[in-house]
Amino acid sequence: MQNNGTGLAADLQITAETPITDDPNISIEKRTPLEVRIQETRPELIGALKTLKEKIGEESFNKFVEPLNNVTRSGGMLLLVAEDLRQKSLLERDYIPQIKEAFEVQVVRIVV
Repeated sequence: MQNNGTGLAADLQITAETPITDDPNISIEKRTPLEVRIQETRPELIGALKTLKEKIGEESFNKFVEPLNNVTRSGGMLLLVAEDLRQKSLLERDYIPQIKEAFEVQVVRIVV
C-alpha cells in the first residue's frame, strides 16, 4: 500500500501487488470477463450466453449481465449471482423473459 502523505484512508492505494493479508493463500486477481469464465468452467452455457447477448444487445449485456459473479443452470432453473441489489433488481425488472428464452429454463433465480 502506498500512502500519499496526508494520513487519510483515501490516500491509500491498493495495487495488484499489494498484499491484503499476511496469508500467502489469499491474493488479488484481475477479474476475467464473464464469457471467458463461463467458457472455462461451464462451456455448455456459452451458447445461451451468446444468445442472450444477441437478444438484449451488446450494450445492455455489458452493462447488466457481464458484471454477474456467476451463472449456473440445473435442469429448468437458472441461478444468477449479481454483484449488488441494483443489478439484481434491474435484471428482474427488464430481462427475465429474455434470460428464460436464451437459457431455455422455466425459473430464473437471482441472488446477491
